[in-house]
Amino acid sequence: MGKMNADMLLRTKISVPPPHPDFVSRPRLTARINAGVRGPLTLLSAPAGFGKTQLLAEWAAESAYPIAWLTLSAEDNDYSRFFRYLSSAFRGIEPQLSDAILDYLQTAESNQLEMATLLINEISTIPKDLILVLDEYHVLDDSSIIASLNFLLKNLPANLHLVIASRSEQSLDLTLLRARGQVTEVGVDDLRLTHEEIGRFFDQTMRLQLPPEAIRTLEEHTEGWVIGLQLAVLSLRNPSDPSTLLRGIHGDAHYLVDFLAQEVL
Repeated sequence: MGKMNADMLLRTKISVPPPHPDFVSRPRLTARINAGVRGPLTLLSAPAGFGKTQLLAEWAAESAYPIAWLTLSAEDNDYSRFFRYLSSAFRGIEPQLSDAILDYLQTAESNQLEMATLLINEISTIPKDLILVLDEYHVLDDSSIIASLNFLLKNLPANLHLVIASRSEQSLDLTLLRARGQVTEVGVDDLRLTHEEIGRFFDQTMRLQLPPEAIRTLEEHTEGWVIGLQLAVLSLRNPSDPSTLLRGIHGDAHYLVDFLAQEVL
């Protein structure tokens, strides 16, 4: 693949997404992420539809830290493209590091461990903490990129804090960090909406105060799956009648089928 003009990079991939207005605030989890970024790695790992990106967007909007954000896609499985986007993500918080990445790409043959070593050395000389968010990490399958990032994970400079959101941790080598107790993990059970959060979700999105038994039924049938509750809202025919909502959970599921076909299968 030819070299990309920096002006052609998609800004949306390196911008923190705005929190969705209907997304329920989750202070118990943003506090967990805030604690995590005081260490080397925070990992959000769960299947599609559990609200990983929205949670990170909420946390980032409240954070006082400078954050480099990169939303990954399948097209990023190209060594040069990946590191150009990474350079652009860092430019907003540390231009020196961004320039070092670009200079290396322009003057040397791509070498996975050399690039990772360059990142580690450059970051370690920067007199401030840096936070890098890698969202949709599971799309990466290029062996050179994965090897570079795993080398970085094993040799993280003290001032770099990684936040990774992924549907799978299959390509991540976390053995050393876990053995040192240096991974803050937010998983499926953490990301499920609680009974109280489900009630707030319907109150906030539909101005509908559900009775406790309706919330319990929703909690049982969706298991706190964020997208399941959002799809339930779409299937409502009569928002003022909670019984219609509960029938919708059992019945009309075409929105759910569409989501599963596009995002899971």
